[in-house]
Amino acid sequence: MSMEMESGTLMKGVKMKADVKAATKATAESTYTMTGNLEITTSCPTPEDPMETAIGYWVFVVDNHAGTATAIQPIGVCRYGNGYWNVAPDCPFEACIDAQCKECREWME
Repeated sequence: MSMEMESGTLMKGVKMKADVKAATKATAESTYTMTGNLEITTSCPTPEDPMETAIGYWVFVVDNHAGTATAIQPIGVCRYGNGYWNVAPDCPFEACIDAQCKECREWME
């Protein structure tokens, strides 16, 4: 997995800029020593709009090319509201500008 992270990190088929790739790689590498099942309990903050009941929690998963190894990042993002709660962010967490990852800084190579 480490060698594949060196050769190129893709999200949605697009290569990441060097700084975003390095941060994504570091986060993924922190999971390399973990094996088996891991249960993490987390909660999302109360939405700003009390009428908002749709909440999704997203994590990023890094797979190797062969699909034989997976690194699940230990961090995630809570997304609220129509068009967000059930839609994955458009960028890696390392490129998110806001807490819900609705806005991204430039991350594509």
